[in-house]
Amino acid sequence: MLTPENARRLLTLDSAGGLIAGTLVIALHQPLSQWEDLPPALLLFTGTANILYGLYSGRLAYLARCDQPLHSTALRFLVAANAFWTLVCLILTALFWPRATAWGIVHLVGEGIYVGVLAWVESRVFFAK
Repeated sequence: MLTPENARRLLTLDSAGGLIAGTLVIALHQPLSQWEDLPPALLLFTGTANILYGLYSGRLAYLARCDQPLHSTALRFLVAANAFWTLVCLILTALFWPRATAWGIVHLVGEGIYVGVLAWVESRVFFAK
């Protein structure tokens, strides 16, 4: 059963993942670029997207903590954003497959799997019938 506490926990985990990953990728984009053979601009872009997403899910976690209603539209947007980012990660993997190192591919595929699983879990948790 979805309780406000469970919603807050899931949204906090979601937010922390985006904020931590985004911050690390932006802070380390130069060495990551060399290690993964991915363009620095791509890493800055993905890091920024992760931070923006983390802020959005963090806002929802804050609302859940303050016992504010979580609107279905906001939660659907969250799930859709995760699903969309999964697709973006797959496209980036295909585009950079020929040039990226194994670490670069693991980075892109791993992020895609992480957000894909989040989309699936959140859709089950927030929209279970």
